[in-house]
Amino acid sequence: YSSYSILVKEDNSATIDIYYCHKKVDYTVYYYIKDGNEWTSRPVPGLEPIQDKGAIGQMITWDNPLTTNTGYKLVTNPVQPSSMRLTNGNNVAKVYYEADESQQFIYSVDYLINGLDEPVPGIDPNPVTGTGYVGEVKEIAHPEVSTGYRVMENQPKSLTVTNDNKAHAVVYYEIDKDQKFDYTIYYYIKDTTTPVPGILVNPIKHNGYLGEVIRISHPEVGTGYKVMENQPSNLQISNGDNVVKVYYELDESQQFIYSVDYLINGLDEP
Repeated sequence: YSSYSILVKEDNSATIDIYYCHKKVDYTVYYYIKDGNEWTSRPVPGLEPIQDKGAIGQMITWDNPLTTNTGYKLVTNPVQPSSMRLTNGNNVAKVYYEADESQQFIYSVDYLINGLDEPVPGIDPNPVTGTGYVGEVKEIAHPEVSTGYRVMENQPKSLTVTNDNKAHAVVYYEIDKDQKFDYTIYYYIKDTTTPVPGILVNPIKHNGYLGEVIRISHPEVGTGYKVMENQPSNLQISNGDNVVKVYYELDESQQFIYSVDYLINGLDEP
């Protein structure tokens, strides 16, 4: 803008003094992320833009932090701007930062059973934890287990490290019906480990997949025994010890013929 003053002399002449000052203009310094070979317009976390005013022609300088505590460092090749001369045009400077690999942040991966959100047995450690620099892509393993489970389809195969120590992924597993576990069913006489006579296959030995429910039959026998009350009728397959014992007791409703002979000793005659 401008201002002026008029000095009128006694001889009616006048002197005009006109004063000019520099116009104030806006300027902004942005801090952006360089991601690999990409110069992005994503702001650097932890660094706010510098926004102010200055006079046209003024040389503005500022300090660029060498690192941030959010996982970034100043790009040095090419050298980043730290000054600019203001014009009546667009006064914008862009300063770029890139990932600082010396700053490490924690990430974790959980391996859970689908629907239960419990750890998959057979994976150790679980969760898996590690560290990486901001933006680093970590491969997620899908370990095979022999405990009756398999990884589900479309589970995450990678994870990107963040600067909040909270990068986290979950890999879900489901029951693997191709994995079989042995089970055994014993039929015993009450209070003993004596097999019940009349049951042709005893014990019954077979296999099933994890969680499968096996129906336990209670066969009738004609050998004087009956199944006791409250005996197991189902077995759910686990990846541990699958053994069931079914107990029988005397069945007094089953009657059997007996006879007594009275014979003369040495003659075997009545």
